[in-house]
Amino acid sequence: MLLRKKLNVEKNYKYLGVVSEKELYSLMYYSLSLINPSLFEGWNTSVMQAKSLNKSIILSDIDTHVEQKSKNFFYFKSNNLNSLCNVILFFLRLTKKKKILNEQDNHKNFLNYGKVFIDLVNTIFQKNI
Repeated sequence: MLLRKKLNVEKNYKYLGVVSEKELYSLMYYSLSLINPSLFEGWNTSVMQAKSLNKSIILSDIDTHVEQKSKNFFYFKSNNLNSLCNVILFFLRLTKKKKILNEQDNHKNFLNYGKVFIDLVNTIFQKNI
């Protein structure tokens, strides 16, 4: 079963495949925010790209992200699903663009998605050591 189906997010999911740099900038420009939940990075160019577009970014609190700090950055504690969920909900409230009908259900969905994502990152990281 596909992860997006398992998490019941199919209506909010669109697989784009490989996109050109022009398309990537367009996607960034029209997004509410970007999320970068990395556990480790070199100097992160995607953060700089978003920063150049004055986009809000939701970031893990790793050193590289903290070094690139800007007024539009929102940090969550790495490997902490509740922290990520709380920052996303805080951001949605802050932007006043939320379309949340039932916060508890959305909180549960964010936690489920976050757990699957972190498990995937940990699995990949362990295989590459």
